[in-house]
Amino acid sequence: SMEHRKYLIGGLLVLSLAFYRANAAAHVIVTPDDTQGWFARASNTGTVELSAEQVRGAGTGSLKMSTDGSDGQVVKAARIPLITIDSITSISWDLYVDSSGSAATYPRPQLEYYSLSQNRSGTLVYDISNLSPGTDSWQSVSVDLNSDLFWSTEFGPGDTRTLAAWQTDLSGVLMNYFQLGMGSTSGPVPEVISYIDLVELNGTTWDFEGEAPLAPEPTATSVPTLSQWALIAMVGLLALFGFASLRNRSS
Repeated sequence: SMEHRKYLIGGLLVLSLAFYRANAAAHVIVTPDDTQGWFARASNTGTVELSAEQVRGAGTGSLKMSTDGSDGQVVKAARIPLITIDSITSISWDLYVDSSGSAATYPRPQLEYYSLSQNRSGTLVYDISNLSPGTDSWQSVSVDLNSDLFWSTEFGPGDTRTLAAWQTDLSGVLMNYFQLGMGSTSGPVPEVISYIDLVELNGTTWDFEGEAPLAPEPTATSVPTLSQWALIAMVGLLALFGFASLRNRSS
């Protein structure tokens, strides 16, 4: 009946809103026992580990990301965000660059995207010209969507645009990896010792604590991340709600 449909639609909206609010703004602790969906990309050839060498605030650690000066070194810490590029509202992170290495580069946001229907794939890379980090002190960095520049591996570093401009161009395209990284797969890479913490995306902040190598990238057969489990649970609740509504309708 129309009444049952109204209840079903209302239930869907309530569950969707509850899920959004639960994930829209949170301070999440990342530890060796629970990495909260974060992992070291399989392409890593540098160091990505939870470390107590540099502590941000009242915590017990941060995420160390370093290269040793070898050619073709890459370090990336990533998670699967399950959002589209054009739904990004904020990105920020805290950064520490050790003066014992080079400050020529630093870990910065890399937004990997893919769309089969639009035949688009690539990675938006936060342009290194946006920031000249100091050394031996923590600094908070936030992305200005309307002024900070990104370039895409789809077109090459010569085509830099603001994130807002890329969001228009990539409307509806899924971000399949949200990551911070540095380095290059070819050519010399400077020796860099750096730390990041309090990484934020759309109001959710990940606080890295403890000491241990970051978990490796999951394989296709791995169990779902916490975010994916939340989506699975939501779908299950919606299915149960729909079944109950249909059962009431037939009785």
